[in-house]
Formats: sequence, structure tokens, C-alpha cells
Amino acid sequence: MKRSLLLFFLISYLAGHAQDRGVLQGANARIFELSDITDTIQFLKLDADTTVRKPALIVLQGSLPIPLAIEYPSGYHFTSFPFALGKSTETFHILNISMPFVPLLARPEELSANGSLREVPTNYNKANHLQTYVRRTNKVIEFLRKQAWVEPGEIILFGHSQGGYVALKVAGNNPHISKIGLSACNPFGRFDQYIRRKRMEEQSGKISSEEAQAQIEEYYEWWRH
Repeated sequence: MKRSLLLFFLISYLAGHAQDRGVLQGANARIFELSDITDTIQFLKLDADTTVRKPALIVLQGSLPIPLAIEYPSGYHFTSFPFALGKSTETFHILNISMPFVPLLARPEELSANGSLREVPTNYNKANHLQTYVRRTNKVIEFLRKQAWVEPGEIILFGHSQGGYVALKVAGNNPHISKIGLSACNPFGRFDQYIRRKRMEEQSGKISSEEAQAQIEEYYEWWRH
């Protein structure tokens, strides 16, 4: 009984405390790891400094299993920022949360042409659903609220593509979000986007009504399975 209680309290403690892995060698960025019951949440902070209090801006990436940073001989390339950063780090602490079970760092030879991992972990496929991303984002928010370097009441979400759905879901239920931004996001979902695209191709004469309906039925069949 005592052993079970000790294990419970240990898991609870780890779930709420992040480990600062320090500065990414050769880059002005800092890596954090946040232990969770099901996996380890890794997140990247651009600008390694944690002495200045600023609003926190969490960027939520799209749907592909793309690592947050690619290690080239010349240095690191950060992949998941859908806007020009410019001098944004002077105003915000900018953070990016890794995909579940996808390494934060990778080398070019580990990636396919679209930037995603060549070999996708099985656990990623199992965890790749909205509830996972919402839970992980809320865990990071919980951590940020306790940091002296984060401006109280100023946690902002910016969701790109699939990350937009995550941002909307989190912001709708978490009272600690001050602002939200979206890019390349259809609030009705990806399949709605596919179907609208086929209907537009039909209306413009690019494909016939029969072709449009057949391709839409293929989407429905894929979704069912």
C-alpha cells in the first residue's frame, strides 16, 4: 500500500515538473522535457534566455510527424514556425511542442521529402488524435504559469493547420489563454476542406460531376476505415 502511494505521488510530481535540458548546442534555443503519465513531452523555446519576463507564445504545428529542429553541418533549422520570426523573441517567449513520440531533433537523412520522419514510430500513430494534443498543450501551459519568466495572464496560442484545431479546443476550455491566432486552418475540419475542393473543381469544369462524386466517396471510404 505504501509503495503504491509512493509511486502515485512520484508520478504526480513528475507530471507537473519539467526538466530544463539546457541550451541547444550551437543555437540560441532551450529544450525542456515534461514528464507525463503516458509519454515525455518535449518542447523548444527560441532564445535561451529566461531572465526577462515576457508573454509566452506557444506555436502548435500541423499534422505531419516533423521534428522541431533539423541538425545540418552548418547549424540547426527550426521547422515549425509558419511566420517570419524577425524580432518576435524580443517581445515573446516563443515555444513549440514536439509531436508525441517524435524526436525533437533529427538529421536530414532521417526525413522524407516533405520533412516528416521516414520511419514513423508506432506509438505516434496510436497517440495521433486531438485529445493527445490538447492534453500535452495543457500540461505545457500548466508549467508556464509557474515560471517567473512568463508574464502572468499572458499565454498565447498560435495554431497552424491541424494545430489550429488544437488551439481552438484548448482555448475553449482553458481560462489561462489570453489570445489565440490561426493560420491555414479550416474550422470545419480537413475532410470538409477536401470535399469543398472537389466541388470547386466540379463547378469550374476541371472534373465532371461523376468524377467529383467518385473521389468524394473515396474520401468517405478512407475515413470509415
